[in-house]
Amino acid sequence: MISSEEVILKELQKFEEQRKTSELNPRDSNIVENLQLTIEMLNRGFKISNIDLYKSEATRFKVDHENNQIIPPFIVIRALGEGTAESVVEARKNGEFISIEDLVERTRLNTSNIENLKELGALEGLPESNQISLFDFM
Repeated sequence: MISSEEVILKELQKFEEQRKTSELNPRDSNIVENLQLTIEMLNRGFKISNIDLYKSEATRFKVDHENNQIIPPFIVIRALGEGTAESVVEARKNGEFISIEDLVERTRLNTSNIENLKELGALEGLPESNQISLFDFM
């Protein structure tokens, strides 16, 4: 997730440059709106947490009162659509994910989505495969 106002402003500037030559597609317009909201929240003293596999909603930001943070929704991840985001929220109702393989099997996430989640650190601690290795116990 983008963490500082300076970085967010640089991202917004890139979209403004793009807007000078062509109209933004709906996805990019949505990203711009989310970035602008993020700046507003930072200016009001809120902290932004990372995407959380078990706390993030599909399309809405969520307030984490315990940690005084805003949790972004899955939809803010590039190339992750609303239907796919909803599939993650639905799948986690059936229990925790035991691996990335399990996550993919139970949701509509694709390879690109998984790579983006890895880059964000949202899959940290989740093994790649459902299979257990003897080396896991050593």
